[in-house]
Amino acid sequence: MFREYLLFSKLEAITHRFGVSAGPRLEWDGHRMVTEGTESLVLTQQNPKELVLSTWGMISSWSKRKISYPLARAEGRMNPNDDPHYSGSKAIFMHPAFKRPLFTLRCAIIADAYIEWDQGNQPWLVYQRERQRPFAMAGLYDVWMDNVTKAEYHSFTLITVPGNALSHQLSSSRMPVILPRGRETDWLKDHRSLTDLLGMMRTYPAEKMNAYPVSQGIFLSPKLSPEMLRPVGDQLYHEQDLKQLPQRFYLSRPRLIGKSGKG
Repeated sequence: MFREYLLFSKLEAITHRFGVSAGPRLEWDGHRMVTEGTESLVLTQQNPKELVLSTWGMISSWSKRKISYPLARAEGRMNPNDDPHYSGSKAIFMHPAFKRPLFTLRCAIIADAYIEWDQGNQPWLVYQRERQRPFAMAGLYDVWMDNVTKAEYHSFTLITVPGNALSHQLSSSRMPVILPRGRETDWLKDHRSLTDLLGMMRTYPAEKMNAYPVSQGIFLSPKLSPEMLRPVGDQLYHEQDLKQLPQRFYLSRPRLIGKSGKG
């Protein structure tokens, strides 16, 4: 299961892509590797037109201790074996930490790509084809107050579903809920029915994604550099045109063909 995602887009590119603004005090220089406990950019249900910083690992407002939830299973305790063909109930709303946020505190988590690990402990950069970046992933958030310092702690959790064919090729049984382009605002709208919300928690089509291996040096610094994002092997799938992320980070090189030969 992935535990890292990348957001290397600059603030102006993100605001343009989603048609939103950034708060006057918001500072973001891009090129980030986001892991649990670090801050990143989200859009919230309460203020869907303004980017805010939030920490990955949601802490419930009612919690007496700083217990965080980085991930939230759409099926809840159902589908314990992560069956990719599971069609039963999505019971996320039965979890006490997620029930209220599901209806009133949803968020869209901004990303450019995410990292998966194969069985050989090789990291792969997973991205959307056709230059679909940045994109948004479905999440929930809450605001917890420290009883000692009285400081407010804004944090989020990322919703996951059974993985697609690409995920399984990388030995991962789950993946984030990726919101289709143009549907991000639907996730943030008020007064959505439970049926509507659960219906949006879908496995993203593998044919719209691809991945390539990267060096483990990508984790040496929270600040990403062009060299860190270079492929160290073939793409998982063949593509008619090589569209790496981001293109400006790479030197001219021969087109890569995945060993599987799959299109």
